[in-house]
Amino acid sequence: MEKRKAITSPTLLTSKDDSMDEVKQIIEGIKVKQMPSVAFEKPSYMSDEDWEEENRYEVEDDKYNEKRVKKELWGCGVPEKYKDTSFNTFIGNDKIKEHCMALAEWEDDIMISGPTGSGKTHLAVSILRNIIERGVIKYPMGRDRTGNKLLFSPGVFGLMGSGEFVTVPRLLMDLRAVFSGSQKKQGMDGWEVKTEQDAIAEYTKPSVLILDDLGAEKTTDYSLTSLYLIIDERINNLKRTIVTTNLTLKEIEEKMDARVASRLSGMKIIKLTMPDHRKKR
Repeated sequence: MEKRKAITSPTLLTSKDDSMDEVKQIIEGIKVKQMPSVAFEKPSYMSDEDWEEENRYEVEDDKYNEKRVKKELWGCGVPEKYKDTSFNTFIGNDKIKEHCMALAEWEDDIMISGPTGSGKTHLAVSILRNIIERGVIKYPMGRDRTGNKLLFSPGVFGLMGSGEFVTVPRLLMDLRAVFSGSQKKQGMDGWEVKTEQDAIAEYTKPSVLILDDLGAEKTTDYSLTSLYLIIDERINNLKRTIVTTNLTLKEIEEKMDARVASRLSGMKIIKLTMPDHRKKR
């Protein structure tokens, strides 16, 4: 979450006119309200009691918002192992981390490639966390007039859907279950067989989708076609997609599917070369 900053007094023209004191108080009050962080110094217009209450709310909001971030990550399907993952906990190339932090602020699709244990999933989840944290700021919680009761807990993605994390092996397994007719959905007249179109639509809908570990298992032509359709529809509908893989684009083209490789080539590509840090423990 964003680091707190101390509020500094605004620079004002000095005047002996008493009306200028009122102007100072108004401007100082506006300054405080516009700051996204808690002030370290009490503004002159605020009583000690109001200042204490203001800070109490800010501390409570920070704790609550951190819970919101973790809840959103869990709701996206991020594994328990990565619930505390962030850019701050990434161990590796600082330039790569800074580049990913910058990309997190944009709307580009991203492909992160590199060897096992190099931090691909860590960076992908950190990007998702950054998006969620910005959503928490954009869609804050509400309180009643007394300031003590939560009125609502809004989603961080607004009205455009949510985020989702899924490993590609899991996605392909789900698709195979659909192909076999063993998956059901709730329809207008009861339970119905889920179709391939239903499965593709489920993965096309989220505002942000992490496809983790692309190329980790052998695939059939049929499942590769479905995977291509998911990626293609997401790109065409401006739905942000983040892909991690052990393979290069050339290897994806040779071992998997040229159409998938072509679609991935249009993403922002991050190549990791660090060794498996897990083996150093």
